[in-house]
Amino acid sequence: MIHFVVLQKTSRFKFNVADIADQQRRRIHIVTRAVNGLTLSTEQRGMFESIVHVNEWSLADLRAAVSTLLAEHGADNLRLVTQDEYSMMFAAIIREAFDLPGARPDQIRRFTDKPTMKAFVGNSGIAIPKFAQVQTTERTSHAEASRLLAEVGLPAFVKQVDGTCAEHSLRVDTRTELETWIDATPNASRFEVDTFLTGTLVHVDSIIQNGRVVHTQLTRDTFPSAEATGDKPIGAITLPHVGKFAERMKAFNLQCLEALKPLVDGTTHLEFFWTPNDEFIFLEIAARSPGADCPAQYELNSGINFQSIYFQIHFDLDPVVLAQPGPYVAWLWYAPLDGRAGAFEEPRLESEYRLTRSIELGELSSSTDDTRVRAARIMLWNHDFDALERDFNLLRLDYQPVTYVL
Repeated sequence: MIHFVVLQKTSRFKFNVADIADQQRRRIHIVTRAVNGLTLSTEQRGMFESIVHVNEWSLADLRAAVSTLLAEHGADNLRLVTQDEYSMMFAAIIREAFDLPGARPDQIRRFTDKPTMKAFVGNSGIAIPKFAQVQTTERTSHAEASRLLAEVGLPAFVKQVDGTCAEHSLRVDTRTELETWIDATPNASRFEVDTFLTGTLVHVDSIIQNGRVVHTQLTRDTFPSAEATGDKPIGAITLPHVGKFAERMKAFNLQCLEALKPLVDGTTHLEFFWTPNDEFIFLEIAARSPGADCPAQYELNSGINFQSIYFQIHFDLDPVVLAQPGPYVAWLWYAPLDGRAGAFEEPRLESEYRLTRSIELGELSSSTDDTRVRAARIMLWNHDFDALERDFNLLRLDYQPVTYVL
């Protein structure tokens, strides 16, 4: 009997876990953090054979947890699964250490380490931004800034070589800003500096079975990561799946995946820029499902929940991926701003929508750079793409769900 061990650092699954747990006859073991780990109801806890807590989300603690399960069930009967970005490389290293089936570090590194993935993609002839990883071991901030500026130029965009949600990213416009950032960042060598790009941020997310793309979702973001701060919401709108632009997006996705072979069965999340010169430029890719409200967005748009499909594939359930076309769908998250919530405003839209707020009237809030913290979220849908796009543009450019009083 095969036992599946799921590494899950983040707080929740974004699909109905009961469906998969029932199919697997509760042969699923969850490994999560003891503090701020996976949130499960009492009913959900009963769906799993065991829930193992680790004190630190580190390779040592995770390896020890898996080792205990190996001693109980044997390597031939254990599979290690994760779709958590923070756990992908840990899982690959542990698989290799214990000779478990599944993707190894060399394969996963192409989908988690940004310099590595850009090197593979760029070497295949696909457009990528100029980039350089920060090196601070033997250089002063002045010397390192000189090297980076010579290789990348200004303006530039600083971001982690791994991680999600544009964590700790920063636009720099001057040499002084770059030197100041290097001096103030102890782990600067875990960052890269890219040429700052302008244009539209778009995604192609894929389901991959037996090394082949069997389904894709096309989306466009509210704003590029460098702009989606303060009073500008993050979010995305599903795009039509037919037409010349859609075919270009799908072809670009296949080019990128070809450059990164061998592929990891499951799902991928590709981000790239569509520039004012009508060029596609690769940014990054992950071997997991997209986050935020994308799983719910895709499920409403196509009847397919990417997270659910990912786990079904890795649990050897061989799912049939069959899209059931629904409405076009968009979502937006609004960050809290400085002040007290003085009034709430409902949007006037052509589309159906669902709006939820995370703060109360009179509540004091402050702004944050963490895109996962939100004051409100909205999902909207419409079978008329043009109508949905008008509403999407209104919500991203000319709407705030909360009026703040300083």
